[in-house]
Amino acid sequence: MKKALLALLLVNAVPALAENAPAQPTLYTGTIMVENRQPTINNKTEFSRSKRESFCWLVQNTDTSTAPNINETFVSPQATEFEISVSQRFQQLKTTTSADKTQHSIQYVLNTPNLQPYNCWTFTPSDPIGEYRFTLKVNNFVFPEQTFQVTP
Repeated sequence: MKKALLALLLVNAVPALAENAPAQPTLYTGTIMVENRQPTINNKTEFSRSKRESFCWLVQNTDTSTAPNINETFVSPQATEFEISVSQRFQQLKTTTSADKTQHSIQYVLNTPNLQPYNCWTFTPSDPIGEYRFTLKVNNFVFPEQTFQVTP
């Protein structure tokens, strides 16, 4: 059971969301869609393994002048492993997994200054179905826990 990390190139990361966004950092989750060369993120909370749908997150209203420190934590419904594709986007990559292989922490410095922080994960047919919990920390800001479903 593995998840492949997707490295998406978002040159103009979700400009439609920035127009009315509050000053406080805001987390958006779902699937990133690109229409007319403009990326947007929906609020989808269910992701199909068979369709290889990606769970994505994007943060607006955070300091992008320096590369942010990121900590992603996932709690899976059953034991699984996370597979991370090495990319120049990730520096100082460190992963930890609980003994029962249900809690996974991925820490890194995101080497994309001047872009809004984002990341995506794809679920494969070998990944457990059910409810996942996700927590994100960007620099010193911890966002509320998010939940989503992985379906067959």
